Amino acid sequence: MKTAKLKLCLVVLGLWMGLGDQPGSAQSLGGTIRGRVRDASGGVISGTPITVRDMDKGIVYETRSDTMGLYQISVPMGTYQMEAAARGFAPVKQTGIFLSLGQTLAIDLTLEVSSGQEVIEVRAEPPLVDTTSGTISGLIDRERLAELPLNGRDFGQLALLHPGVVLNNNGANHPFGGKWANFMINGQVDQATLFLMDGSEINDVFTGRTPSGSSGLLLGLDGVQEFQVLLNNYQAEFGRNSGGVIRVATRSGSNRLHGSAFEFLRNSVLDAKNFFDLPGRPIPPFRRNQFGAALGGPIRKDRTFFFLTYEGLRERKAITAVGTVPTAAVRSAAVPAVVPFLNLYPLPNGPGNPDGRTATLTSAATQPAREDFGQARVDHRWSSRTSVVGRFSVQDSSIRPPFPSTPVPGFPQNLPHRNSYSLLGLTSALGVSSVNEIHFAFNRTFEAIQLPPPPNGLTISPLPGRDFGLIVVSGISNVGTQTFVRRAALNLFEIADHFSYRRGKHSQKYGFTAQRYRANELRGTFFNGQFSFTGLDPFLTGTTTTFIGVLGGTNASGVASPAGWRWTTFSGFAQDDIEVRPTLTVNLGIRYEFSSTPTEVNGQIANLRSPLDPQITYGGQLFNTIARSFAPRLGFAWSPWPGRQASLRGGYGVFFNPLVVNMYANSRLVPPYVETVSIPLAPFPNPLATGLAPVRSTTGQSIDYNLSQPYAQHWNLQWQQQVSSGWVATAGYVGNRTVHLIRSLESNFAPATVLPDGTKSFPLGTPRRNPNFGAIRGRSSDGNSWYNALQMTLERRYARGWSFQASYTWAKSLSTTDSSFSSLPSEPTNTQDPEDPLLDKGFSAFDTRHRLVAHALWQVPRISGATAWNGLLGGWRMSAIASFSSGYPFTVIDGFNRSRNLQSDATIIADRPNWNPAFRGKAILGDPARWFDPSAFVLQPAGVYGNVPRNALIGPGFSNLDFSLNRKFVFREPHELEFRADFFNLFNRPNFATPSSSTGAQIIGGVIVFPDASGAPAGNAGQIFRTVTDSRQIQFSLRYRF
Repeated sequence: MKTAKLKLCLVVLGLWMGLGDQPGSAQSLGGTIRGRVRDASGGVISGTPITVRDMDKGIVYETRSDTMGLYQISVPMGTYQMEAAARGFAPVKQTGIFLSLGQTLAIDLTLEVSSGQEVIEVRAEPPLVDTTSGTISGLIDRERLAELPLNGRDFGQLALLHPGVVLNNNGANHPFGGKWANFMINGQVDQATLFLMDGSEINDVFTGRTPSGSSGLLLGLDGVQEFQVLLNNYQAEFGRNSGGVIRVATRSGSNRLHGSAFEFLRNSVLDAKNFFDLPGRPIPPFRRNQFGAALGGPIRKDRTFFFLTYEGLRERKAITAVGTVPTAAVRSAAVPAVVPFLNLYPLPNGPGNPDGRTATLTSAATQPAREDFGQARVDHRWSSRTSVVGRFSVQDSSIRPPFPSTPVPGFPQNLPHRNSYSLLGLTSALGVSSVNEIHFAFNRTFEAIQLPPPPNGLTISPLPGRDFGLIVVSGISNVGTQTFVRRAALNLFEIADHFSYRRGKHSQKYGFTAQRYRANELRGTFFNGQFSFTGLDPFLTGTTTTFIGVLGGTNASGVASPAGWRWTTFSGFAQDDIEVRPTLTVNLGIRYEFSSTPTEVNGQIANLRSPLDPQITYGGQLFNTIARSFAPRLGFAWSPWPGRQASLRGGYGVFFNPLVVNMYANSRLVPPYVETVSIPLAPFPNPLATGLAPVRSTTGQSIDYNLSQPYAQHWNLQWQQQVSSGWVATAGYVGNRTVHLIRSLESNFAPATVLPDGTKSFPLGTPRRNPNFGAIRGRSSDGNSWYNALQMTLERRYARGWSFQASYTWAKSLSTTDSSFSSLPSEPTNTQDPEDPLLDKGFSAFDTRHRLVAHALWQVPRISGATAWNGLLGGWRMSAIASFSSGYPFTVIDGFNRSRNLQSDATIIADRPNWNPAFRGKAILGDPARWFDPSAFVLQPAGVYGNVPRNALIGPGFSNLDFSLNRKFVFREPHELEFRADFFNLFNRPNFATPSSSTGAQIIGGVIVFPDASGAPAGNAGQIFRTVTDSRQIQFSLRYRF
C-alpha cells in the first residue's frame, strides 16, 4: 500500500509540474474571485484593469486580465463591489458580491462598446452550485450564527448541521464530567477532527479532541464571522487529521463603529423535569447567566480596524445521577471494618432490582461552573499590497462535577481549564495574480484534575495524607473517586507560509507548516489505592480480590515526577486547480507530513518495545520514526450544461492522523518512575495490616516499536443541481477506509490452545507468554474502520425573509476499535482477542444508520397598511434546528475474565458472553428500565471467548427540536434592543443514552450482564441511567445593539 501511495504521489507531482509552472489559489482566511473578461461577441479582452472594493472597510484591491482574458484575485471574506474598465468599452460594475471563507466565486464580465461615460451596473447573484472543486464542505454564515438556537451559545455544534456528522452521545452531557461533547465526521473517530481558528490549530492535543472549556462549551460566538466544515476530500492545503476540518474565521472591525451587550438567562422555574428526577419533588435547581459585549470599528479609517468581544458564564446546575446500591436488608451482614465504608452508600430511594438485594439510588447535587472568554483582533492595511492581522483569544474556566467517577454522592472533583490562542499574520500581494501569506501562532492549554479531601477522614491508602481512592464492587455502584490526578500544560509554536499564483488556466498554491509542541504534565495512577471485590457478599465480609496502589517513585502528592514531552511536526503541500475548460475543473494535490518521535526532557522514557522482551527499555526512542507520510489528492467538478446550474463532483485522497499525547504519556507509569504494588486478598481497609510485603507490580506499558501512522482513504461522487430559484439539491456517495488505527490490547496474554473445531481455549493455570511481567497494556497500529454513506442535502438560500436546509445521511460504519486510550461507556477499550483484531469487527460505537437534521430561519413579513398585524406580529424572527437519528450500538460484556486469557486489568475487561440458543423473544425490549432482555445471553463456558459480537445491540434513537423567537425594537437609529426566547428540547422528549452498568465499570466501557461466575445476570443489566439531552429548558435574553 505504501508503494502504491508513493507511485500515485509521483504521478500527481508529474502532472502538477507539467501542467503549470507557477502557483496560485484562494487566500487561507478569505476566498477567490475569478473569471473571464469578454466583449459582447465573446472575444477575450486582455489587460483589463479590475478593482475590487471592500464595502465595509473601504479597502481597494486591484488586478488585470491576462492574455486569455482570465483574471483572479484573492481577498478576505466580506462584501464587495467589483468594477472593470477597458479603453473603448463602457465600465461594468458588479455589486452585492458576498465572498465566504474558502469560497471560489466565478464571475465573468462582459464589456460593451461605448463612446460615452455610462456605467453598466449588474448585481451579482451568489452561485448555488459548486463548479470548482471535488471537496465536500459546509458553511454557516454570520446570519445563521446569530439567529440559530445554539444551546450554551457553543458554535462548535454547528458542525452537526451537515451530512455525515454525528454527535458523540457516549460523552455528551455525561453526569461524570461533561467535557468533550464531541462529534464524529464520516465514520472517523472524534480525535480525527482538526480545529483551525484563523488558520491556526487549536485542538486539545492531549486528547486529540476539539477544544472547549471545562463545561464542554466553546464560547465566543460574537467573535466568529463564519464557520466552515471540510467533510471529505479537502485540498492538499489541509491535512494532519482524517476526520474533517473545522475552520473558524474571527470577526474584524470596519469603518463603522458598532457594538452590542447581551444577557442570556436560564432558571429551573422555566424548565421541565428530567426523566430521572424523583417524582413528587421539586425540579432540581438550575441557574445560568451568560453575558457579554462586543465592540468593533476603525482606529484609522480605511486602514486600521479593531474588534473586541467578551463572554462570561456563571452556572449552578443540579445534576441527577442514577446508581445501584445495597438494600437496607442486606447491610446487617457487614463486618464492623466494612460498616463505615458501606455507610458511604445512601439507602436506595427507587425500585428494587430482580436480585432482591440491590435497588436504585437517584441522587442530585449541584455542579457549579464558570467560563470567561475574551478576544481582541486588530487588522491593519499597510499599503495597497500588504496587510497584517493580530488576534488573541482566551477562555478560562472551571467546573466541579459532583459525580465524576460514580453516581454515589460525596466524591466531586475540581476541573480548572484554560485555553489561550494568539496569532500574527501578514498577507502580501506580490503581483496582480500572486499572494503570499505567513502567520505565526502561539497557543497554550492548561488543564487539571483536583481531588477533594477524604470523606469523614476515611482512607484506603496505607500512606498518610492520601485521598480516598476507589472501591470497586461488582454488581453495585463504585464508591470513591478516580484513581489518577493530573496537571498539564501544552505550548504550541506554529509558523505557516502559503504562496499562491494564477497563470492561465492554473490556480496553484503551495506552502508549509512547522509546529513545535511542548507538553508538560504531572500524571499518576492508583496513587490513592483501589480495592476490588467480586460481588456484594465479598464486600460485606471484607473479602477482597486485590488492592492496587502507589507506594514509591512519586512525589509527596503520589504523582509521578513531572514529564516534559517534546516533538516537532512539519508538512508541505502543492495544489493545482486546473480549469481544463469552462465546464471542467480538475484538482491535483500532494501533501507530505512528518512528525518527530516524542522525547522526554529528563530522558524518562520507558517502553516494552516488544511484549516478549525480557525487560523494559529505558531511554532512547519511544518508537521508530515515521517518515513516509505522502498524501495525494485528486478531485474534479464538471458542469455538463451552460449556466453552471448543475455539476458532477468527486475525488479521492489520503489523509493522515496524528498520535495524541495520552497514548504515550502512560508509558512513564512504570518503575522506577511510579512504584505500583498489587496485594492479592489484601486485608480491608488497611492492605498492609498483615505485615506481609506487597508484591511489586510487574505491569508494563508496551507501544509497538514499529508503529505505523493511522491514515484514511477518502472518496466521493456527488451530483449537485439548482432545482429552482434559490434552491439547490445535492446527493452522492461518500466513503472512506482507515488503516493502522491505534488499538489497545492486553499484550501479555495467556497463549491459547486451539481445539479441533478451531475454538481457542485457555486451560486453567495457563501462564502468561512473558513470565517476566504481569499484565501489559499494549498499543498497536493494526486497527481498521470502514464507512459508506448516501448523503443528501436540500438548501434554500436566504431570500424574501426565509431560508432552509435539510441534510439526510444513510450510513454504515464498521470498525475493529474506536478509542485507543479512553473508553466509551458503550464498549471496552481493549479488544477481546489480543491476537485477532478482526474478531472485534462490528458496528462502530458511533454508527448511526439514519440521521436527518434540518434548520430554518423565517421573518414574519410586514404587510403594507396592516397596522395591527405589523405592530403585533410583523418583524418577529423565528429559527429552529430539528434533529432525528437512529440509536448507537453498545457491547454487552462479562464482568470478569471468563475466558481466562489473563486480561487481568479489571478496568478494561473485554470478554463477551454467548447468545442464548434457547431464547426466542426480542433482545431489545425498548424500556429504559430494561432496554434489553438479559435472558438473550448466557455465560459462555469457562476458558473460551463468547460468540456475541462487539456492539451487537442498538440503543435508543434521538429526536430533538430547538426553537428560537426574537424581535428587534429600534428606539433611535442606530440604537436597537433585541428580545429573544430560546426553547431547547421544545417537546421535552427524553433522549436516552445507551444502557450502561451502574458500577464504575460503566466509565471504563461496556454493559455488564454477568458480574460473576454464577451465571446470574446483574440486577441492573439493561437499565438506562441517564439522558443525553436535558429536559426542556427556556432561555430569555436581551441584547442592546448600536
